[in-house]
Amino acid sequence: MAALTQVAGELEARGNQAGGEAEEILKAQALMAEDPGLVVKVRSLIDRGLAAPRAVFEAFTKYRTVLRGPADTWASGPATWATSGTA
Repeated sequence: MAALTQVAGELEARGNQAGGEAEEILKAQALMAEDPGLVVKVRSLIDRGLAAPRAVFEAFTKYRTVLRGPADTWASGPATWATSGTA
């Protein structure tokens, strides 16, 4: 998927310009875009009939899930964050 490779390159370039913490974040996002498993998932979803933009959105679900953390921590609300170690 040439588009994902292009996006990864642009994220790397923006990260280099930004520096600091923004650079780290943008480079991490570039690594996500270059994930070979992501390309396989996008192609699979397109082959099953999804439009390309939706396929990309769905393929990134695994990253959203990992970055979000346990769903019950967020769903339980601020009252339980202090006891769950999330602040």
